[in-house]
Amino acid sequence: MGFIGKWYALGSSPEFDAGVRAKEKGEFDQAIDHFKACLKTRLEPVQRQSAESYLADVLSKVGRLHLDSGELAEAVSKLEEALEFRPNFADIRLTYAEALYSQGELDRADAEADKSLGVNPDYAKAHLIKAVIASAKGDRLSAEKGAAKAAELSPFLKSEASFDLGMKALSDSQFEHAASSLFDASKAQPSQANTILLAGDDMAKSGNWDEAVKAYEKAVSASPEYADIRCRLGQALLELNQVEEAMAQFSFAIEINESYAEAHALLGVAQKREGLGEEASASFKRALELDPNQPIAREESIRSL
Repeated sequence: MGFIGKWYALGSSPEFDAGVRAKEKGEFDQAIDHFKACLKTRLEPVQRQSAESYLADVLSKVGRLHLDSGELAEAVSKLEEALEFRPNFADIRLTYAEALYSQGELDRADAEADKSLGVNPDYAKAHLIKAVIASAKGDRLSAEKGAAKAAELSPFLKSEASFDLGMKALSDSQFEHAASSLFDASKAQPSQANTILLAGDDMAKSGNWDEAVKAYEKAVSASPEYADIRCRLGQALLELNQVEEAMAQFSFAIEINESYAEAHALLGVAQKREGLGEEASASFKRALELDPNQPIAREESIRSL
């Protein structure tokens, strides 16, 4: 069992394990069925929270697939269901905002983007979606401000042709064109980092932690502003018992996004390994302040009782 398996309930329920396997194969409908079946059984609190986290993640992935396919009603439905389990996940909240925007519900989309920024004020894509919505409303100043903030947080946007087109359209008050181009830019990701990240994930799944670390380090070099990549690198380093290096990566992730509950929890795990009990307790406490259902912090807090 890998590092995270101790906290995420692997081996505790046949339905849970089947859901994880289905998720990793991309069989999302089956994964949803397994996790929902798991939640109908008797579970320990941490196991239940883990199943809910996985279910929310899969529902959000299915919602994204529906959104990308133009199946807006289905996307909204799945994302609303995901938010029932994890209302404070910035990514899910923002994907929901995108779905609402695509339906033409600009005010609701704007409110959801604000909620996403409430979780992570430095979420570049959320600032860009706010710019898209402002453009659609004909509010050039707000759109320019949001787009500039997004580019400041994610400099790769400046090299995106669709972002440049959107900014030029804004300056010419071509608001519909600006909204469309900026929305296209919001879908862009640093392709190099994403490709390397997927390779690292494959290495991690197979337990090849040395190669996973190398891949994640390359992904960090390509996109140093992504907190999630740093957390994955930190977890792989912990598997290799490189605790100080892992602590540094979790700390970097927190600097990027102070509201990242899992980063605080993982930092607490690393601190605990280093014998820094008070610091670890503070990290677990902060993680639970941000997400009362964070499974690692919950489990560690229970263990300390």
